[in-house]
Amino acid sequence: PEEEYWVTSILVSLWGRGENPRTISAQVGAREGATYVDVAKHAVEAATETQVDLPVDRPVNRVRMLFRGNFGGNFGIALRKITFYGYQIRSVAVAADLRTCGFARGSAAHPHSESLTEAMVQSSVHASLIGKLEIGKRIQGTNTKLRKYSDIYSGDPHHSSLVQLPPLTPIPGVSIVAASWGLSYASSCPPRATPPRIKIFLVSSPEDGEPTRMRLFESEQLQPPEWDPSEILAQGYVDCPPMFVDGLDIDAAEHLHIEVQFENNAGYVHVPADFGLKLFYVPELPTPSESSASDGEDADAFKRSKQDTGPSHDAGSDSQMLGSEDALSEHPASEDFERELRLDMQELLKDARYGALGPADPLYDELPSWNPMREAPRARTPWWERGSQSSAADTLTSSSDDGGGGFGANSGSADEWGDKKGSLDSDELRTEEAHRREEQARVRQRAEALASERV
Repeated sequence: PEEEYWVTSILVSLWGRGENPRTISAQVGAREGATYVDVAKHAVEAATETQVDLPVDRPVNRVRMLFRGNFGGNFGIALRKITFYGYQIRSVAVAADLRTCGFARGSAAHPHSESLTEAMVQSSVHASLIGKLEIGKRIQGTNTKLRKYSDIYSGDPHHSSLVQLPPLTPIPGVSIVAASWGLSYASSCPPRATPPRIKIFLVSSPEDGEPTRMRLFESEQLQPPEWDPSEILAQGYVDCPPMFVDGLDIDAAEHLHIEVQFENNAGYVHVPADFGLKLFYVPELPTPSESSASDGEDADAFKRSKQDTGPSHDAGSDSQMLGSEDALSEHPASEDFERELRLDMQELLKDARYGALGPADPLYDELPSWNPMREAPRARTPWWERGSQSSAADTLTSSSDDGGGGFGANSGSADEWGDKKGSLDSDELRTEEAHRREEQARVRQRAEALASERV
């Protein structure tokens, strides 16, 4: 079974830096997949704050912590640790056995389907209801059985109905101290009419006295969802935020049972057999054993060794990070964990300073990575400029006298360009071709100029 605790408070230890979150919220849920509701919220006032105490005072077995914003730190949001304070409790889940419940004033057990095959379960049943299906009749000629599903129907509109659950199993020696209710429902109501609501009562029937009826919860008006209650198998139920009540002192050894009262008003409502009600009591836990005492002796010896060798924290460097109340712990494992956290933060700071991770500072742009293959090719020196001007002029003159018109001297260059076309991409090839045409035009002009001077 899942362990449940009565959480009195949640202590969030911070680093006292720019990575402190601006808001911290604690949310709890009644069961897996249900709606979470805020039970504690705190706004961090400054980046130098080192711890936040969130008062909860609720029975908790599913908790979710939300952290939003920071004060400009380079690592987003950074925490030292989260500590939960409280004590262990036990719960009694109250579920309605539809075969033994007492229905009155129009309420009834409503069967949605009694002939669900395995293929229908996988294709047309909502995921939240698959685990709540019951085993039905066996299919003739096979070893498989059909599935069925039923829930509680509140009755016709404009009536108040009642469902009485079977008596709870007595638990001698303990008292019920709190209760929680995470309702799931599907209702129907005409527009602009008053929707139904539900009330939960705990009835105590002592053997030598009159029964007492205590109202535990009362829901708000249950607004109808987008789907009709006839589509519950495919669409499921609507989850309400969980509600809590504490300060109860009810002897669990008495004869107790739960009554569910429906006020239909102008509509009606369907609720599952497991409608999310839990009763909590504090168990009789065993006294600390000798092993626990020996653990305490080891902790005292560890603290004495720390006093002999010097303080474990440097007051000058850690005064901003560590709170005075949370600097040292009574358990040696917490001391080691605190030391690991400090070393981890030092490594993160070193990486940010010297570039292993690098700070995510929007004021500084990172240089783009250099890829030499994407850059334009280096400009090449034309062949006629590699030697002296006189040799280039003689070469041009001789080529002009031979009748080449200046193009025969450049034929070797054209072959050279043709050999390199296969190694260039399309953009570079077009650039090189344009350069080649310009060079040929300049060669032709110089050759014609030299020929005219000689004439």
